[in-house]
Amino acid sequence: MTNAQILIIKKAVEIKLKRGEEIDTFLSAYTKLTEEERVKIKACFVD
Repeated sequence: MTNAQILIIKKAVEIKLKRGEEIDTFLSAYTKLTEEERVKIKACFVD
């Protein structure tokens, strides 16, 4: 995925987390994300 696409997904994750949704459930909906991309995105939000 391009950097722009990743940034859009990160923003969407931020919104979903504020709504109380689970990050793993949300990221699994993005079938074109590689496991490495999922891990990088998740690392931005998980303590």
